[in-house]
Amino acid sequence: MDKKAYNTDLTDSERNLQTVVMARKVSQCSKNAVGVQTYMRIKSTVETARLRGQDTVAVLTGLMR
Repeated sequence: MDKKAYNTDLTDSERNLQTVVMARKVSQCSKNAVGVQTYMRIKSTVETARLRGQDTVAVLTGLMR
């Protein structure tokens, strides 16, 4: 089993959350619930695709069809 594929190191998790927090602070999406929810859905989808080695743009455009 590849240890990197199942890495549960807290610092990796914290590092991923830092980008979310910074984006929220500078983008004004935290001003309303819809903005926060939309951003989190996109971020989650992009990160999942990236971790699976998928093309993130293709995954996002595929969801819009």
